[in-house]
Amino acid sequence: MTIKRPFPLTFLPIAVLLCLPSLSAASLAGRVLDPNGTAVADAPVRLRNEAAGIDARTRSTSDGRYEFPDAPAGTYLLSVHMTCCLYNPYVNDAVEIGTDATAFDILLTAFNLVVEGDEVIAIGAELVSSRDVPDLPVPRLPSGEPDLSGVWLPSDDPYPEDPQLLEWAGEVAQQRVANFFIDSPSAHCLP
Repeated sequence: MTIKRPFPLTFLPIAVLLCLPSLSAASLAGRVLDPNGTAVADAPVRLRNEAAGIDARTRSTSDGRYEFPDAPAGTYLLSVHMTCCLYNPYVNDAVEIGTDATAFDILLTAFNLVVEGDEVIAIGAELVSSRDVPDLPVPRLPSGEPDLSGVWLPSDDPYPEDPQLLEWAGEVAQQRVANFFIDSPSAHCLP
């Protein structure tokens, strides 16, 4: 005698999986906006969680949208560092990403040039657009290294961080601190 089951057991695992909530990672998405609420294109957006070892970077689209798909739930540092003089750096170290999609718009603040009566955004745009970056080969020293003794150009690093000392430079710095900067070149007056 065979027992006929109305629901075959082979479909049971599939039915259980369909009833479970989604196990995929959450995400963070939003828009980068200027002080007037207008979308900011090509803004470098960075999402960091050092405890989880996450350091993700993206740029906003032409309509200001950014997205970090597959970001695990947790607390993150979200930052935007624009090129000089348009907006102040944006840093928020308490962005919570839940288990589902999280929406978070970034509102940038105008860079304060302390110029009375002028449009700050227009002045900042003028400063950025008027900067001439030479399109020439970098001059070289006889040793082959780049000659950086000429004009210094501002850094366009959208993710600025404190530089790490080379090993030998760290040792020299520790020695100078230990002997109270006696042998430091800046500790002596020039004749």
